[in-house]
This record gives sequence, C-alpha cells and structure tokens, in this order.
Amino acid sequence: MSNRRRSQQGAARSRPAAPAGAGAGAGARPEAMRPASPGFRGKVERVSYPVLRGLHRQPRWLVVGGLVVLLVAGLLAPKVVAVPALAVAVAFLGWLTYLAWPEVHGSRRLVRIVALVLAVAAVVMRAVT
Repeated sequence: MSNRRRSQQGAARSRPAAPAGAGAGAGARPEAMRPASPGFRGKVERVSYPVLRGLHRQPRWLVVGGLVVLLVAGLLAPKVVAVPALAVAVAFLGWLTYLAWPEVHGSRRLVRIVALVLAVAAVVMRAVT
C-alpha cells in the first residue's frame, strides 16, 4: 500500500461524522436544511436570502466599509444627507437583527435592542437638531 493511500485512509478515519441532513451537498441552500418559518417571518427570510447571499459574496471590508461610510456621513454631513444615511444604516442593522433574532438568546438580545434604540435615537436627534 502506498504512503499516499495510507494518509488518505487515516484522514478519512479522523474526520468527524457529518451532521444529520448535511448530505445534501455543497450546493444545498440553507432553507432546505431548516424548516421555513411561518407567516411574515418566512416571507422576509425568503426575500432576504438572495440579498444576504450577495452580501456574503462581497469582501467583508466592503460591507463594513459601506456601513461606516453611512455612519460617518450621518454624523458629519449636512442634515439633508445625514438623516437618510443614518436611517439606511439603522434599517440595515434592524433588518439583520430581525433575521438573527431566533438564533440570539439572553443578554445578546438585550444588547441588540439597546443598540437599535440608541441608533434610532441618533437618527431622531440628528433630524431634530
């Protein structure tokens, strides 16, 4: 038996077993692995999936950088540009929070709620002052 074949057999033995439902292949969509949520949440998840997939394909710095640009514009630009920029950033964070809500528990939910409340307060204060 060749050394290459032995190393392949050893690697196969050391791999953990695949989780149940993972046999669908690399092209399987996450929706197929998890039951669809009923009602409004299910509709939002189905509509959001292509957008999230597109965001996931982008470099991480691009998505974070876009959010930073919106926040900086919201803080430094004139009110005509600042309020819509902050509103878009808050809407984006709210959308992500809504989608992640079933998977988030305990104090992480509280942190997300506080962050959204503070962000909405920043939009209101920037619009008023």
